[in-house]
Amino acid sequence: MKILLTNDDGITSTHLQILSDTLVDNGFELTVVAPDSEMSAVSHSISLRNPVRMRKIDDQKYAVSGTPADCTYMGMFHIMEKKPDLVISGINNGYNLGLDVYYSGTVAGAMEGVLRGIPGISASIDRKVSELWIRNFSQKISDFAKELLKSNRKPILYNLNCPPVDKINGFMFTGIGYRHYKDEVLVKHDPKGVEYYWLGGPVSKGYDNLEDGERRALEDGYVSVTPMDPLIFSSRKDYMYTPLIDTQTISEVLISI
Repeated sequence: MKILLTNDDGITSTHLQILSDTLVDNGFELTVVAPDSEMSAVSHSISLRNPVRMRKIDDQKYAVSGTPADCTYMGMFHIMEKKPDLVISGINNGYNLGLDVYYSGTVAGAMEGVLRGIPGISASIDRKVSELWIRNFSQKISDFAKELLKSNRKPILYNLNCPPVDKINGFMFTGIGYRHYKDEVLVKHDPKGVEYYWLGGPVSKGYDNLEDGERRALEDGYVSVTPMDPLIFSSRKDYMYTPLIDTQTISEVLISI
């Protein structure tokens, strides 16, 4: 079983190395293609108008001067002789919960494979955890990957987040919750008096504890597993191909969505 492994924290990430070692120990054939520097929060951007450079570290490990999506693309269409059976992205240093998934380079690294017909797993863990927790989570990712490949399900993304516990109880399928951040633009000045800006703030009001959200799974000691289908919003047959003749028709369709 061939796996393409990437991340957004960069090729030197300890989390990436631990997961890589674990997957190999569990019998997977692994190719690692990761950014040569940190690429957090770049979402699904790809390098269309700028060239990327690649550095071969060894026969199965490459650093790319691009985004996680670039790395997956390079891995599938340039480095690997055959497409992988699975794309895994992570382990990210920090959760990807709620609306984080739309900004996350980690999630996008795996989603790039899904867009090409390859199932994907993105994996994240809390910051400041012990190496033991990372190793335990890596084994759980390997276990999940084996079951996923045996199931032969349609290629979608599974976003995994690990609970902050010494012993993981198992897996729990969840929906996407809502993580609240303080929306702000912080204005600063450089030594010459020119303004510059920091966008976004810290988590402010926490996280909506939805019945089927990720937080409940994490609090109960389970790895949250959130299925994400990139085509889910284009497959609603109840309003597809509806002729939008007038504003009344538009209103009716909007209500049905």
